[in-house]
Amino acid sequence: MGGKQSVYQLITNIFNDYCAQHRAFFDYLLLDHIIATAYDHLPAIKQMIDSEQPYQDSAYGLMDIINEHYDEELFSDITTRNAINKLTYKFSPVEDGSTTYHHILRSTIPSS
Repeated sequence: MGGKQSVYQLITNIFNDYCAQHRAFFDYLLLDHIIATAYDHLPAIKQMIDSEQPYQDSAYGLMDIINEHYDEELFSDITTRNAINKLTYKFSPVEDGSTTYHHILRSTIPSS
């Protein structure tokens, strides 16, 4: 197998084959099962997954400061270190006209 694209392609092919043959998912964790099976039965996949270093510093880093004054350098640092940032609607946004991280994120979403 050559590189990370091969892992992605393998999992995509298995998923697409399953979808072509079945009308429903037997489990909402289908992709997790595919990855676990590939890991358990394909040494190249196991080696690729085991050789990866965790890249996620803190999935909640942005949520922790969502109502603080926006700092472009800090925002860039958080979004560079963390490919995924978990956010929630379960907070009270500051609506005092200040430029917060919440304000910046909301301004990037097109209004419906």
